[in-house]
Amino acid sequence: MTRWLGETGKKIKKLILVAPAIVNKRKEYWELEKFYDFKINFGIKERVEEIILIESDNDGEGILESGKIYSRELKVKPIILHKRGHFTERGMGTREFPELLEKIIE
Repeated sequence: MTRWLGETGKKIKKLILVAPAIVNKRKEYWELEKFYDFKINFGIKERVEEIILIESDNDGEGILESGKIYSRELKVKPIILHKRGHFTERGMGTREFPELLEKIIE
């Protein structure tokens, strides 16, 4: 989504990033290397009213590094949830994600 916003220049009201990736540290996903190879367009901040970044403190190394990059580049303080993995049913132990629903509704 972030790459698309940067490339198209579209304006949106709210951007919610959940465990976003921009760094590919896992060699088994080499085929996605070009997908992850982009710079965050700073103009996004000017075209989005609100940016929310949600992370888990026990996600993978590449995702945690990506979260730091997004936080720094878009100047947004992440919401860090405890032991949620990569926000999958297996990682979270549930299908429920009330924190995301709350941010969508706000």
